[in-house]
Amino acid sequence: MQAASDGQTESKGTILCADDDGAVLATLDALLTASGYRTILAHDGDEAIALFKKHQQDLLAVVLDLRMPKKDGIEVARQIRAESAEIPLLALSAYLVGSQVKEVLRQCAEGGFDACTRKPFGTASFLKTLDDCIGRHARKGQA
Repeated sequence: MQAASDGQTESKGTILCADDDGAVLATLDALLTASGYRTILAHDGDEAIALFKKHQQDLLAVVLDLRMPKKDGIEVARQIRAESAEIPLLALSAYLVGSQVKEVLRQCAEGGFDACTRKPFGTASFLKTLDDCIGRHARKGQA
């Protein structure tokens, strides 16, 4: 585990990010930290589940790669959903192209994800998708 941004400034909240690609994790960490979030980083599905259980009360959202070792993002999302219907879940997938799009989106929906975005992702579109997921869950909690 790596608690990446432990600065003293007020943060928007903590995001758990899981991806087996270190470069993607570093990008997510830099992007989210620069956007005012704290991050907790996991390198595989088992680590993501363990960190979710440890930090569940502190998390604002979870970002999961769909293809990871040990447990894939769909299995991790299902386990998280079994414990929390409220936490926003955002999937990352390099497979959101061509003929695979419908199948990936179906799997994401069945796994309990709120949204799915393609890797590589653009900074603005990723942050908008994440903010939309967080906003939807905030509105559900107020209803």
